[in-house]
Amino acid sequence: MAPLNLSNLGCEELPGNLLDDVVDLESIWLNKNLFADIPSEFFLHTPNLIHVNLSHNLLQSLPDTLFSNTPLLRYVYLTNNNLTAIPEFLFTNTPHLESLNLSGNCLRALPERLFEKNGLLRCLDLEKNALENIPENLFSGSPLLSSIGLNGNLLTELPENLFKNCRILETVLLSNNMIRHLRAGLFDDNPFLRHVELQ
Repeated sequence: MAPLNLSNLGCEELPGNLLDDVVDLESIWLNKNLFADIPSEFFLHTPNLIHVNLSHNLLQSLPDTLFSNTPLLRYVYLTNNNLTAIPEFLFTNTPHLESLNLSGNCLRALPERLFEKNGLLRCLDLEKNALENIPENLFSGSPLLSSIGLNGNLLTELPENLFKNCRILETVLLSNNMIRHLRAGLFDDNPFLRHVELQ
């Protein structure tokens, strides 16, 4: 099925049953609207969904069951919203998730088990939030992570074993934080690391 493009329409509300009859939908663009919330059942009848773009809206929170029936989901863009928290089990039923962009929100913390079931996650962008710390085991279930963006937060330090299981990690962006020094051995388990941005 062709992508459904509902971007830049100035919409303020999403009917919960909008996608009930498009079970073959693979991609949907809902970016650049005025959505402050999204119904928990919105993606309930889209099991073939691969790509979701909800960037540039006014979302303040997300239902914890939002992606409960999207097992093929691979790309999620939630950039530039007003999210202050992410439900711990939001991505539990998205084992094929490869790319997630949460940049430009108001996140202060992340649940330690957020990516526990996302073993195929490769690119993660968390820049320009208000993160004060990162749970030590946040990336332990995502060994294929190759790019992590943490720049533009309020981080003062990073846990010693944060990147231990990220064996093919290549890029880590840490600029515009308040990190004064990195722990010795922080990247000892990342033989493919090519770029670490600190300033």
